[in-house]
Amino acid sequence: MISRVLIIAIVSGLAAGIVVTGVQVLRVVPLIKKAETYEAAPRVEAHSHDRNLQGVHAHDHAVWAPNDGAERAAFTLLANVLTAIGFGFLLNAALTLYGRPISFKQGIVWGVAGFSVFTLAPGIGMPPELPGMQAAGLFERKAWYFGTIF
Repeated sequence: MISRVLIIAIVSGLAAGIVVTGVQVLRVVPLIKKAETYEAAPRVEAHSHDRNLQGVHAHDHAVWAPNDGAERAAFTLLANVLTAIGFGFLLNAALTLYGRPISFKQGIVWGVAGFSVFTLAPGIGMPPELPGMQAAGLFERKAWYFGTIF
């Protein structure tokens, strides 16, 4: 039974993660790239916090970020697949607590319902926005978020 649960969560998470990554590459990544133009800070030369031979402290403020293109897409895919696998485990736990035999059709319905509640509904009412752009006030955003929870 455990191996079946693991396989189902991993396979469904892999499929869902790939689909979500495709949507993100088309819809979200352009917003992220535009937002990064507002957040870009001048690069600081890398140095370390260790004492050098003269006893003077040096420090390291180098910031790592994935390069645009394949590296960014690969890390996005990895994060989405791992998140979807985690959601698959949660869905399997919920279906186990349900206590009745589950068909493939019911699994799809539960998965779509979970996606709708946790991702689709909040995203419809609170779409991503660029820095300095306010789509709705704080109270309206929080009301929508809590409304999707209930």
